[in-house]
Amino acid sequence: MATAAEEKAAAAAREPACRPAAGPALLRLPEELLLLIFSYLDMQALGRLAQVCRWLRRFTSCDLLWRRIARASLNSGFTRLGTDLQMPWMQLEGDSLYISQANFILAYQFRPDGASLNRRPLGVFVGHDEDVCHFVLANSHIISAGGGQLMTHLGSDFPPGAGVLDVMYESPFTLLSCGYDTYVRYWDLRASARKCVMEWEEPHDSTLYCLQTDGNHLLATGSSYYGVVRLWDRRQRACLHAFPLTSTPLSSPVYCLRFTTRHLYAALSYNLHVLDFQNP
Repeated sequence: MATAAEEKAAAAAREPACRPAAGPALLRLPEELLLLIFSYLDMQALGRLAQVCRWLRRFTSCDLLWRRIARASLNSGFTRLGTDLQMPWMQLEGDSLYISQANFILAYQFRPDGASLNRRPLGVFVGHDEDVCHFVLANSHIISAGGGQLMTHLGSDFPPGAGVLDVMYESPFTLLSCGYDTYVRYWDLRASARKCVMEWEEPHDSTLYCLQTDGNHLLATGSSYYGVVRLWDRRQRACLHAFPLTSTPLSSPVYCLRFTTRHLYAALSYNLHVLDFQNP
């Protein structure tokens, strides 16, 4: 049987944690202000606060206080050593590369060699509460969220799990898609929204996370296994060339890629790779 002391301790643990009636003036502030103040504390300071009393333990366990710390631990951006990008998205515009990192969009300017980036971002765009998965650049604006009206469904009779992971429009009527079923498909909505015009199959049965074209014959895809980028000639069925971006056990899909006539940029979950077409 439990002792009287153990029963008393258990009963105290079941009682709701009430704010101390007396104590430092800081604890008598409104909860909104306390949340703002505590949001500047690091993990160690929050842990020490949680040991002061039951009310502070409950208060410091609020998700709002730990979200920034958790996000920083899971998503610390890319460096030369390679860290976590968490499904980044990229766009190229002029001499700048825009890349999403958690709920930010960072703009980096290229160095004169055209391959490497300046370490300090040219701009940081904020405003999202959640992670930015996709965005586009249009007329000097960044569009990273919004709604729209469903116009049509593409394709029919796909097997379960054949989800689309990337779509690229080439004109108001023509577009390319890729996804879990390992195919790249070219659609012309003027001909049919149910059957694609042409398709290319990833030879190693690997999910295709992203695609990019030069608007002409060259097509690049990024696959899920070992960070493989493939180049295709759209006039042919077979792949032209494959670039495995990592040979280590730490494998990652190629979440996004962009290329110019000189360089290809591929974002994996832990770093950013650059392929130089002029110096293979």
